[in-house]
Amino acid sequence: MDVRDITASTAGMSLDDEELGVRFEDEGYTIAVPQQERHTWTLVGRFLTDRILKVEVMKRVMASAWRPLMGIEITDVSPNLYLFTFFDETDMRRVLEEGPWAFENATFLCQVLNNGEDPTQVILNTVDFWLQVYDIPLGYRTVKVLERIGDFAGLFLRCDERNFERPWTSFYRVRITHDVSVPLK
Repeated sequence: MDVRDITASTAGMSLDDEELGVRFEDEGYTIAVPQQERHTWTLVGRFLTDRILKVEVMKRVMASAWRPLMGIEITDVSPNLYLFTFFDETDMRRVLEEGPWAFENATFLCQVLNNGEDPTQVILNTVDFWLQVYDIPLGYRTVKVLERIGDFAGLFLRCDERNFERPWTSFYRVRITHDVSVPLK
C-alpha cells in the first residue's frame, strides 16, 4: 500500500467520525472507543447577608479555604446564589462536614444539588454546625441526653466521637442543623 492508497481510503474521514468510534466495515463489526465520562458533584449555596458581595474575591477565598484536590468551578446563578461544582465527591463531602463556612462575616448556606434540580428552587435556610454543651451534671452525661439537647437547639445530627474519650471535659460537642429563619436558643 502506498501513500495514494492511504490518502484515497481516508479522504471521507472527518473529526466528527471520532465520536462514533473506530469502524471496520470490511470485517462487519464495530469497536467503539469508550469516552471519558465527566463526574461532578454540585452544591448550591448562598450567603446569609443583604450586602452585595465581591464575587470574584469570594470565589478565590472559598477555593483557597476549601483547597479541593481535584478542583472546583464556581458559577453565578443569580445575585447571591452560586453553584459550586466539585470534580471529586470527597472534596464536596469535606466542605459539607467541616462547615460552617463564612465570607466577610456572612454565613454560607448550602445544599447538594441533585441531577435535574433547578438551583433557583432550592430552599436554603439551614446551616449545620457544632454546638458546645457546658455544665451537664454527672449523671446526665450520656449520648441520649446530648441527642435531646441537640433536638432542643435545632435538629440533632450526631455527637462528636471524642466526647467520652476525655474523662473530665468542660464541654461536649453536638452537630445540629439550625433553621436560620428562627433565633438561636
